[in-house]
Amino acid sequence: MASTASAHPLSRPIASVSPWAEALVALAVAARLIGGLGPIWFDESFSAVIAAQPDFAHALAWCRDEIGGPAYYLFLWFWAQLFGTSTLALRAPSFLASLAAPALIAWRGHPDRSVRLLWAALLLLWLPLIDQASNARCYAFAALVATVQAIALRRLIEAPVLGRAFAWTSVSAALILVHIYGAAVALAGGVAFLAIHRRRAIACWPALVVLIPVVLWFLWQLAALTRFATEANAYPAFDWTDFALAPSSFFDSLGTGVILGVAALATAARGWRIAPPRADAALAVAGLGAGALLVAAALLGAGFVWRYAVPAGPAVLLAVALWVRSLEPRVAAAPMLVVALFAASAGGRVAAQLGGTFHAARDVFGFTRPSEWLVAQDRHHLAFVWDSSAGAASDPRRMDEVVGYALRRDGRQERITQVRGNGAPGPLLAAALARDPSIDSLLWLSDLTVPGAHGPPDAAMMARRGWTCRDFGRAPLYVLTCARPR
Repeated sequence: MASTASAHPLSRPIASVSPWAEALVALAVAARLIGGLGPIWFDESFSAVIAAQPDFAHALAWCRDEIGGPAYYLFLWFWAQLFGTSTLALRAPSFLASLAAPALIAWRGHPDRSVRLLWAALLLLWLPLIDQASNARCYAFAALVATVQAIALRRLIEAPVLGRAFAWTSVSAALILVHIYGAAVALAGGVAFLAIHRRRAIACWPALVVLIPVVLWFLWQLAALTRFATEANAYPAFDWTDFALAPSSFFDSLGTGVILGVAALATAARGWRIAPPRADAALAVAGLGAGALLVAAALLGAGFVWRYAVPAGPAVLLAVALWVRSLEPRVAAAPMLVVALFAASAGGRVAAQLGGTFHAARDVFGFTRPSEWLVAQDRHHLAFVWDSSAGAASDPRRMDEVVGYALRRDGRQERITQVRGNGAPGPLLAAALARDPSIDSLLWLSDLTVPGAHGPPDAAMMARRGWTCRDFGRAPLYVLTCARPR
């Protein structure tokens, strides 16, 4: 007897992905490796400092002062005990997680092999996950956990029993502890479960007990979260233009977003309908709903950058896979064309990186190259300016560790004076230099896309004062590094 899945129209064999699996995997791995050739950047410095803490208690205390969840950082600390804190070691978990997520889908993600392979291929070649694979941050880790969560939600909607509810809420709790914006994905999934099963969903309420540790953690972390939320405005403004470009931003590719958007509108105008099984539809709608929640929060002023949408990626890409499969009876090449579109985006990114025409913000915004230059200048008392309200809201003790990480890594003695306070940072810096003549170097970070940033002092002006300066950034990002004359 044929299974329910194999009897469904979407279950016809797909021949457009699996014959090219080896080439797609090779492209995806190459894109991940090439993206990881640069030095540790600003955000990764926080991960590196936590991973380098002397013991678990210090790592846990650091997590409390950070604004993200603790799960990734604590995992990275344990990882570093085994493999060290080199750039390669710090980025390896993200690389492995970014490959494990599509591999898990290809293995057990869906009962229909055709849907499974297409879904896995899209996630494997999705540019945001490729980018995060070479980033010692939580997002590739979050994508892996979100993949497990998506599979668990689909199974729960198929059979709403308490055991499966516990599995889904447990993974949801883990996702939120990886990144707090995972709560949007959990909320959308919970609403879908409740809308479909109602009384049976309510009967599974004991599964919510696993969320208690999540609540307790964020209550313990509340002081840091409140300080950042009330004092920092560290995100670029999100407006209706960003809303209009949301599909392209989600795929990190204007071409992919436009092509898929136009195709979706065209199929809707023709009245082509997609009718996947209920569990598939619920998971796809939950993913799209989570994305909509994040965009709505961004429009209302909540801090948001597009990497925060990575936890919604696996479920949204299932929606894309189901839509593409529904087109196959009318456009036989639809799966092959969409996979080719994703592969072209990944291949284009590789070509641009190798050709030196693609430059991510993280390639220039960090401490590694400025620190190497300052070490070569043999300077030992640094004035540090983080030209952002986030800098003013940050814990001075923690920022001392982050700024000094690269400078002190080889046992150098480095004194750091953080220039912070109310008002424009320029006069504050001038006052600090007048107050302490021993300051012999300067590192000034500015991101002019962030509201309230002032920008660094003019390098020519610093040169007239006798300072030697280099800007390691690229507008609108500035990493002005200066050495005072002896």
